[in-house]
Amino acid sequence: MTVGNALLRPMVHLAKHYVRTRSTLTGALPKPPIPTLDHSLDRYIEYAEVVAEGRHQPLQRTQRAVYDFRKAGLIYQQRLLRLAESEENWINQFWLPEMYLRIRIPLPVNAFVVHTRVAGNSLPYADILYQLRQVLRMSEARKGLAVAIGAAGVGDRDRSARFWSAMREVDTNCISMTWARDALFVVCLDDEDTKIASTQSNADSQSHERNLVQQGKHILTGGGSHAHGLNRWYDATIQLVVSSSGTNGLCIEHSAAEGIVIINMAESALRYERENRKRIM
Repeated sequence: MTVGNALLRPMVHLAKHYVRTRSTLTGALPKPPIPTLDHSLDRYIEYAEVVAEGRHQPLQRTQRAVYDFRKAGLIYQQRLLRLAESEENWINQFWLPEMYLRIRIPLPVNAFVVHTRVAGNSLPYADILYQLRQVLRMSEARKGLAVAIGAAGVGDRDRSARFWSAMREVDTNCISMTWARDALFVVCLDDEDTKIASTQSNADSQSHERNLVQQGKHILTGGGSHAHGLNRWYDATIQLVVSSSGTNGLCIEHSAAEGIVIINMAESALRYERENRKRIM
């Protein structure tokens, strides 16, 4: 069982139901509502209590800050109401810029956007398999010599941008980076890691949950720089991670598309694989 397959299926069925329901709607949709300030702050405290996990001191600081803002925040609530009146969807003013594009923190577990160019022809299965085997062969021959250049995409976005700009001053680097940038997705091939290898032979539900968590961490972070963390390319929107231990799945940078797009894409790929798995390459 894989993370990509095991965790995806319930969400796929929900998404299909949503799409069918949504497609039956007629007429203009109402504008997104704006909750009252008290409602927003009360919900914020509820979430803060969960995050605090019983730590009273940080929770009390948050509660005091919310208490102070409850009075001062009325002016901002009024501005938000005026914005909602003048815009078709006031959420669009904040979601993409504030959630993704203006933040300069590192990409892992965060976000970025890269535009890609779609061109070229589909390769036969045999050619793809041959190229992947060549990549493995070349990586084995370069052990100890190759530089984990993908690490440059892990840090602060401004520092990463300066590094990539300097690297592109060399023609060979520029060509290589253009290939990576124009790819629709990146494939990350990880060697088997006994610490992350599947333990699903144990039927214990808690062991199963721990195994899913381990697989999720493997796909998302590669286990850090001491394991497979440098075998990632976080500047890519989609990373297809395949481990020889059997763990595989997608590591997605969120700002380029909502989850429903990724779910439909993954479900389409799984369906295509089922329909064609018996074909001779």
